[in-house]
Amino acid sequence: MTVSKTNNVSTYDLHTRIRSPLILGMLHLQSGDKVLDLGSGAGYFSETMCTQASSIFCLDISLGNLLSIKQRKNRNVFLIHSEAEHLPLSDTSCNKVLCSEVLEHIEGDGEALKEIARILQPGGTLVITVPCSELRLPTLIGLLGIKTVHDYEGPEKHCRKGYTIREISDLLTVSGLVVSNRAYFSHFFSQLMLDIISIAHLLVRRIFFRQKVWHWADIQELDTSVVFSIFKLLFPLFLFIGKFDKLFLLSSKAKGYGLAIKAKKPS
Repeated sequence: MTVSKTNNVSTYDLHTRIRSPLILGMLHLQSGDKVLDLGSGAGYFSETMCTQASSIFCLDISLGNLLSIKQRKNRNVFLIHSEAEHLPLSDTSCNKVLCSEVLEHIEGDGEALKEIARILQPGGTLVITVPCSELRLPTLIGLLGIKTVHDYEGPEKHCRKGYTIREISDLLTVSGLVVSNRAYFSHFFSQLMLDIISIAHLLVRRIFFRQKVWHWADIQELDTSVVFSIFKLLFPLFLFIGKFDKLFLLSSKAKGYGLAIKAKKPS
């Protein structure tokens, strides 16, 4: 029996919810698809996609994240503990790949993209989301000079702050993939909410857990806590304020803090 995706803590991750419609629209899932969710984290997208695709390969470098996904016993989701630079999958074994908020964590990002190209079928689709380094407007966390989990050694550390469209396009071209679509996401209001939530989470981690580093499985364990219950009540408000971006005409064509790229492997 498939557990409802509401049991996944990422249901209440604003960044995940903001980019989800964009990702699923670009992937255009169909029955029979074999999908690699590379850097799956808590498995939100894997659990969403498994109702539409025939097989989801859920790959992550964090064993804790994979064990967290395993507890929810979703059908058609197969767990792989591996690095992105050396995918333990055969050539042309998948027709779609999702690499969301992962590439910036990988030192050998070019090698990872070449591996993705190898396991993609001809005509297959890759969807990537990454932080965008094109927007010059600083974030609240940046203005305050606050260090986050992305600044410390561990599975969440960022090897680079982000990418420009040119940088991603060049990496994809070298890997033998062709960009077919692109869009920006996370504009002023949604990013402001993300920063406020992140600062609150940092305070909880530092004060109650004495932690500077954690992964998605640790956040999943907060699901039944009083603090997270309060956050769930406030979450619709954060979602609502984030939608102000659209009211101010900050569309997918306006530069944002996030960048989504769709690429194809030539047939």
